[in-house]
Amino acid sequence: MELIIDDKRSFQYAQYEFGKRYPYLKIDFLRPPVGDALPLVGQQRAPGVIHVEGHQTVKQVVKGFDDVFGMSMMIRRRSGNVWIETSLTADWTLERQNREGELIGRISSKAS
Repeated sequence: MELIIDDKRSFQYAQYEFGKRYPYLKIDFLRPPVGDALPLVGQQRAPGVIHVEGHQTVKQVVKGFDDVFGMSMMIRRRSGNVWIETSLTADWTLERQNREGELIGRISSKAS
């Protein structure tokens, strides 16, 4: 999948497209420190394209966003009714992360 950020497609659009492909994962963009010139969500966008594939690790995707857009971000995984950080499992692929979120969702709904 290609996530394109340009004059017509915002970071929010990238979040939406990512969520369609990986429904148990979500992207959160992080605000830069005060005084940093990096683009913020909803403000001027740095145009670019990032290729995101299921075999890539969370760590690779996070680095890709930083390299292409200069944007700090994190990927969270659904765990029941909450979204958890994937920092401890950053070496897992997106597909594995998504499957884990789906599995935990199934277990949570059966326990309810």
